Amino acid sequence: PNAPYSCEAGPFGYQWFRLTERTEPEMLAGARTAQPILNQFIGTQLSRAGLQDRNLALIGFSQGTMISLFTGLRRERPMAGILGYSGRLVGAEALAAEISARPPVVLVNGDADTLIPAAAQTAALSALESAAVPVEGHIRPGLGHSIDEAGLEIGRRFLARIFGLALP
Repeated sequence: PNAPYSCEAGPFGYQWFRLTERTEPEMLAGARTAQPILNQFIGTQLSRAGLQDRNLALIGFSQGTMISLFTGLRRERPMAGILGYSGRLVGAEALAAEISARPPVVLVNGDADTLIPAAAQTAALSALESAAVPVEGHIRPGLGHSIDEAGLEIGRRFLARIFGLALP
């Protein structure tokens, strides 16, 4: 889905929470506000399609990764998995007390990302592993705040694995 708010940083696009404030408390407050919006959207879409949470994977880029991790790890029922590109884990300190689902997670970041440095992945992996979430991380050399073909292939293989699909 598109995020619910118009992007304040440009004339097009959407945001889940404010982009101008990048402090952890601000992002955490934004994620808490956006979480029920995403949960309602997911519930509606699953119901319309006649699917269960086990048929759901959340895939996000940047803020999409942040809200996918925040929401997916706090859903009542576990989903198939979460795939995140160029993002970070928001609310890591609260995760142990709030986690209710542990779907497998794959994170892909670039080592040349100046918006969300690759070190954010290291912190996310540590917090997710501490919360017993099956997680793997991939750092793409020379990649900025973007997705490359190798990252797409990592995502394709992850989705095939969690949904039990054979790859050509």
